[in-house]
Amino acid sequence: MAVEPHSFVYRGRITVFSINVLRDERVVVVAEQRPTCTDEEAFSWMNNVVPAVESIHGLNLYGIVLVHHNRLPRGSNGVVHVQETKSRFIDGTLHPVNLLMCPHQCITNLPLPKPHTTVKGAAQLMGDMVTGRVAETKGQSLSIPFDEQDGAGKFNYIIDVLAWRAQSCPENVLFSMVDSKGHTTRSINCITLHKRAERIAAFIVEKLNRGKAKIRGEHVAVIMPCGIDLVATFFGCLYAGFVPVTIRPPQSNNLPACLPTIKLTLEISNVLGVLTTHNIARILKSKEAAPLLDSKSVPPLIELDDVPKKKLESLYRVPSPEMIAYIDFNVSTTGVLSGVKVSHTGVMGMCRAHQHVSELYPSRELALCLDPYSGFGLVLFILSSIYSGHHSYLLNIYDLELNASLWLSVISTHKIRDTYCSYTAIEACCKELGSATDMLKSRGVDLSCVRSCVVVGEERPRLSLLSSFSALFSPLGLGSHTISTSFGCRVNPIICLQVSPLHYSVVF
Repeated sequence: MAVEPHSFVYRGRITVFSINVLRDERVVVVAEQRPTCTDEEAFSWMNNVVPAVESIHGLNLYGIVLVHHNRLPRGSNGVVHVQETKSRFIDGTLHPVNLLMCPHQCITNLPLPKPHTTVKGAAQLMGDMVTGRVAETKGQSLSIPFDEQDGAGKFNYIIDVLAWRAQSCPENVLFSMVDSKGHTTRSINCITLHKRAERIAAFIVEKLNRGKAKIRGEHVAVIMPCGIDLVATFFGCLYAGFVPVTIRPPQSNNLPACLPTIKLTLEISNVLGVLTTHNIARILKSKEAAPLLDSKSVPPLIELDDVPKKKLESLYRVPSPEMIAYIDFNVSTTGVLSGVKVSHTGVMGMCRAHQHVSELYPSRELALCLDPYSGFGLVLFILSSIYSGHHSYLLNIYDLELNASLWLSVISTHKIRDTYCSYTAIEACCKELGSATDMLKSRGVDLSCVRSCVVVGEERPRLSLLSSFSALFSPLGLGSHTISTSFGCRVNPIICLQVSPLHYSVVF
């Protein structure tokens, strides 16, 4: 616990105990947070403690709990009472001010699913004789009748949904890309996206099929800039039978921070090739990148800037919905790179949940300003519009560095009712535009059209930041009830997704 504790916690007010979870002991650390330490500083400190304990002691922590100063129970000798602290933690009466749980780090003995036993005729007859009756229970279906009969819910694969939309509503616009000046540079409808994905699929099959008898189901890295081409390339992989692994492109001005993650992701995922653009390929092959990324060890780079007009013979038919659709790689809050295999069933389940909670249909419009390469951001950016048919305005999160008012201006210009963003976008607006609300108002920026603003993250809600954002931009018409947060983790990015209801005053 000696990871710079002076500014964050009291050295003598730390207790460590274990609790039983899944027939094994898990370590919990409880400490008193200093009054001068903010929640953001405490959260960063806890994220440093977890890998430090793992590397020094070879021990994975189950959780770190911080309480207010002078709130831990003490014995007659003035020392923190361990058993009483443990009892309060189990009973839920410890009242922490900050909490970091890491069950995925320390629990390695998860129970296996029970094997499915086929019930045959003889067993059914015996059961009827013993019970004297036939009992059946059935839960309410999540899918609405229209969705099951006439919509995307009748399909098991997202690629079938896109092919169906290309036939049933070919001119329906799915995506529009917005540049740093707020101009719509490119839009794409269902049929154009479908044909673009087919061309990419035929091209990568031709490039990767040389001398290989079996390529379907192999992993392929997708290192594309944020935009419509990322969506088309992702579906091109699915059309061809490959498993896409989306990777954030390197920033030319920050190669030492980007390239190690790209290198490790390529090594772990064991990809057959890398789908990218000419500019990104040039960065990966540059002299500046050579010390960090050996070009000889990188899989073949396939540039998709000029794809020939060659149609795919037929879409790849996935044998089972439980097969892997894509692999979601990301660095966790504890600094560990991990990949999650997402099945086709998982893809359809997430899209269906998002559609029902947010009431999405083809005439709706959304504005997205977040990272599209992993987690819920990937689902929103690439998959959800295909399933629900709504129109998504795509904004590059890095464009906020050039134009901090980009996101708010797009919402006002197009009268967007629902928007999804990251904490990075919220921070940029508060930092750069906090004192410029009068200027935005004079430009005609009006946020009264916003019904819900969902902040996407895998961490606890940052209440002070969200409260500041709500207060700063309330003069522009932003209601306090519009802001909510989604919560998820690496294996389930949509644990909690609730659009702000109008009758609540504040929803975090």
